[in-house]
Amino acid sequence: MRSSIISSLFALVGFVLFIQCSNSKPSRGQALYETHCGNCHLNNGQGIGTLMPPLKNADYILENRADLACIITNGLEGEIEVNEITYNNPMLPITELSEVDIVNILNYIQAQWYPQESVFSISEIKDQLENCN
Repeated sequence: MRSSIISSLFALVGFVLFIQCSNSKPSRGQALYETHCGNCHLNNGQGIGTLMPPLKNADYILENRADLACIITNGLEGEIEVNEITYNNPMLPITELSEVDIVNILNYIQAQWYPQESVFSISEIKDQLENCN
């Protein structure tokens, strides 16, 4: 009797956790990413062939961490190389994002595809934005 109660309790807890996980809302960073970045870089970060570079597993992200907030805010023009592929389509600026929004987007990207890297702080993003070229 006691083991069936415990089994039922574990089943109930598992069901509740399943429902909570499957009904969870996306994080603020994920929602912002999907709204502002997903159309070109895709929600899975793979990019679009040779038209739009990937953000997932992209050497460019790791090599240009200090410029990412400026790239988001001011856009990017000219050739860039990502994972040995040259891209030359402009990225339009996303001027309506706040510093906190940028932190959320970059930390979402970092958590999804670069979990070994340190998180972005608001002070890091402020410094980047103050030093945009």
